[in-house]
Amino acid sequence: IYNMSDEDAPIKSSPMNISRSYKNGLQNGGRLYILVAMLLLYQIIPGWCQSLLDTFFPIAVEERGWSKTLIGALLSTFSMSRLIIYITCTHSINNWGTRISLGLFGIIGAVSQLAFGFVEYIPKSNGLLYILACFSLRLIEAVGLNISFMYSYSLLIELWPQQRTLLTSLAVVCGSFGFMVAPVFGSTIFAALAFEFPFVISGLMFL
Repeated sequence: IYNMSDEDAPIKSSPMNISRSYKNGLQNGGRLYILVAMLLLYQIIPGWCQSLLDTFFPIAVEERGWSKTLIGALLSTFSMSRLIIYITCTHSINNWGTRISLGLFGIIGAVSQLAFGFVEYIPKSNGLLYILACFSLRLIEAVGLNISFMYSYSLLIELWPQQRTLLTSLAVVCGSFGFMVAPVFGSTIFAALAFEFPFVISGLMFL
């Protein structure tokens, strides 16, 4: 019978409350490593979605008369949302459960990312509706992905606390990869196809 050492035990202060038997089953079956790998890959998504439109969105909205201030406000929505969530919702989020925090909010973020591509079909004559649609979808996407990101990172550390430093480093690498690749991907697809395709492809990929 596998007896867990003190190092293997979950962090007592964590609200995850992963049972010992469940964690033992993950370790003995090798599924722990698969789950950790999936959670690390999940760290790519928020950075990817945040930086996807950085390179081509300012160009796309020039003909709609957007000012640089308005463009900057939209691009900062993701970071602003993350700051507010981290300050106000950290403790309550952890009590919502895995399915809500990681699953539902992740789906909401991915669907919002997909839907953002279709704002281009709003007539140019209706500029106010276009602005409201962009900011609303971007805000919903940011809230969904930032909440699911917080929970995925907490779960990652909870599953393998003795490798906290390594997992944190790998999570940063994965997040940086998303920030690095997404602008190139977005601008390339935008130039080759159309405005909506970077968002549709990314949204479907993350779903």
